[in-house]
Amino acid sequence: MTTLVGFLIALASAIWVGVDASRRDWTENRFCNRTWKWVLGCLVLWIIAFPAYLVQRGRVPAKA
Repeated sequence: MTTLVGFLIALASAIWVGVDASRRDWTENRFCNRTWKWVLGCLVLWIIAFPAYLVQRGRVPAKA
């Protein structure tokens, strides 16, 4: 049951990252420059990619 809850949290946050990242301009970001890379990172290595996204999103402007 605990594994299922953890998976659902990771999946829901990866979906949120996909929606949020698509609204931002990642072209100048050297760390990760595409939305799909953020989503894949959150799905594969959530414990590292999700906190990294939260830090990086504050440095990236919204699309005009």
